[in-house]
This record gives sequence, structure tokens and C-alpha cells, in this order.
Amino acid sequence: MKRTFIFSIFAFALLFGLSSKFVQAATFTSPPFDLGSASAYFAKNVSYGSHESYEVLDAFLPKAQYDSKTKTPLVIFIHGGGFTSGDKSDIYSSSGTRKLITNLLSKGIAFVTINYPLLQNHDTVGVMKSLNGSKRALQFTRRYASSFNILPNKTLLLGSSAGASTALWLGFHDDMANPASSDVTQRQSTRVLAVAAMQTQATLDLVRWLDIFSVYNTTLTPFATPVTRLYGISSLSQLNDPEIVSYRKEVDMLAQMDSSDPEIWVENKNVPEVSPNTNISIFYHHPYHARALKNRAAQVGLQGVFNIPVLQIYGNETMEKFILRKLQ
Repeated sequence: MKRTFIFSIFAFALLFGLSSKFVQAATFTSPPFDLGSASAYFAKNVSYGSHESYEVLDAFLPKAQYDSKTKTPLVIFIHGGGFTSGDKSDIYSSSGTRKLITNLLSKGIAFVTINYPLLQNHDTVGVMKSLNGSKRALQFTRRYASSFNILPNKTLLLGSSAGASTALWLGFHDDMANPASSDVTQRQSTRVLAVAAMQTQATLDLVRWLDIFSVYNTTLTPFATPVTRLYGISSLSQLNDPEIVSYRKEVDMLAQMDSSDPEIWVENKNVPEVSPNTNISIFYHHPYHARALKNRAAQVGLQGVFNIPVLQIYGNETMEKFILRKLQ
């Protein structure tokens, strides 16, 4: 079912990626799956940047709250895929995640899932391209908070794999608002209320993984292609170049974590406690990543819930309960 809704002229044109800034209305469309008893408006492929193929998001907005103009909390989902693949629609493919979305909508919580720029072979920009895309999507929801009918200060980031590390990077980084920018979107705060990370990496400074996996005598050589692509370089020998050391520091969310950061929920499961040296999926999702985050949180005094079953570490709260506790 389609329904027309009104935005301010400029905000609307940006929200829906339309060429004219003078378009004043467009339509919600049918959601991508049955929402059951939940009632929500669905906006597909909302453009948050200049690249319409990947700087787009989908938004589920609780109907009763939208109609009554009662502002809602927001969950933003960031998909995984090693920064080279994946899509905002990935979360629609699982019955468990579909149920999560409908449960949140039923509780009056809006849900947004985003695409972001992906890395290409021989990429010269590196992972900052992807991270900055997700950052902009977050800032975009703040800029147009009234159009999304959300409470900007009640935003939780949810991510899987690469999306989880992105969510943690945004959560642990100092505020990246640029008050002097001519782009109003870039003036928006990037601080969030909480982060939930599934199958995450501890840090995007992959040199630090050698310490995390020291018991296995891990080296980066077997994974040279994804490692170099992450930093936009051509050889592992460049990892200690001053420019790349600075780059690695900028994406090292483990080092950026401190006690002032948002509470986190972390779960790495279904990956065995074995050597990651020949399997890239184990390399990316090893339980030691979650353990490193847990240890660092204890060191700096950051609150968190950690579920790492293979290491006999069990959180006392499901992800959904964590989200509801933080946002309700």
C-alpha cells in the first residue's frame, strides 16, 4: 500500500534522491516482508549522498508514532561482507532478523538499514571510504530527524561482521561533527546511545591482530590481498609507512575505546577456538576478537555485555533485550 507524505522541499529532494529540489511529496511503499502485527511505513532507497547506487538506506517508521508525530528511538543496521560485498537487504533474509525488526516496530522503535561504499580490487582509498559512508548515513538521519520522526539522541547502531566493526568505530570515535562545514549533514553529531555488534572484529588495525592471535603465530601474509585493500596500498611492506601508521591509528577502535563511550553488546559465536591462519572467515570472526573487546572494556571501565560461548563467556542479556533496555 502506498501513502503520500510531505517533507520540506529541500529535505525531501535529498531524502529520496530526486533530481529536483522542488519536489514536495512522494510515497511510502510496501515493506519487503510481512510485518505481521506491526504497523509501519516503509521508505526504500532513500538517498543520503551523491552515489545513488550505494549511498542509500531503507527506513521502517512506526505508523502510530509517525501519524501522531510522537518521536521515536532509532536502530541503524550496518551490513557485513568484508567491506567488499553485502547489501542493506541482507537483514531481510533471516526469519530471526525479520522478527527483530517487527518486534522493534511494535515497541515504537524506527529501523533503518543502510548501504555504504564498498571496496574494489586495487582500491586506493581503503576502508575509510566505507566508514565515512556509514558515518554520513548516521549524520543524515540526524539532519532529517523531523522527517524520519526520530529522537537523534536515542540512536543505537547494530552491525554484523564488517558492519559490526563499523558500528564500534562510530561508537568509540570522538564526535566527528564538523561545525564549520558548508554541508549541513556533516555538522551533525556522530555520537550514539549504544552499539550492538555481531561477529565483529576487535580493531581495523590489522597489525594488532598479530597480538590478538599471538598464540597461533599468525602473520598477515596469507591474507595480503584483503589487508592491503583495507588501507588502499599495494604491498604489506607499506604497513609501517608513516602515512599508513596514521591510517591504521584512525581505524583502531580498540585503542579509541574509553569509559565515556556508549555501552556495547558483543557476540561472536559459531566460530571455533582454532588457528585463523588459513581460513579468512575464522580470521575475521574469531572469538578472540570479542575477548579483546571485553578485556579492553574492563581496562578502561566501559560497560558491556559479551557473549562468547566457545570461550565459556555468556552475556546475561539477549541482543533484543539490550536494544529495548537502551532505547525504551
